[in-house]
Amino acid sequence: MLPLADANLYSVTGREDANGVAGNWAVTASALCAPPPAGLEVINGQSAINSVNPKFLELSCPAGKRVHGVGGEIVGGNGQVRLTEMRATSLTTVTVRAAEDEDGFGSDWKVRAYAVCAA
Repeated sequence: MLPLADANLYSVTGREDANGVAGNWAVTASALCAPPPAGLEVINGQSAINSVNPKFLELSCPAGKRVHGVGGEIVGGNGQVRLTEMRATSLTTVTVRAAEDEDGFGSDWKVRAYAVCAA
């Protein structure tokens, strides 16, 4: 789940792991919309791309701004890595964690974190 452009649009996707699932599944997203607050900006960061497991990122909004939204993304995980935490951990900080699934993953991957910040 990641904010696009000026956070007026989010992209939400899902992927099965190598074992798959027997039945059908879907990704569902919900949004609460409002006029953009003053000073809206999206802050992002990313982990190193390597095979270290798990990965953790913490982002802080610039001084005078608070968290209005959170996003996270796995790059290169090929369905073998999942987001395990994606939330505001304070009024000004977001935390995103990711980990490989039960049978692990032998390739490099990274996690990206996004904080939607405004006054």
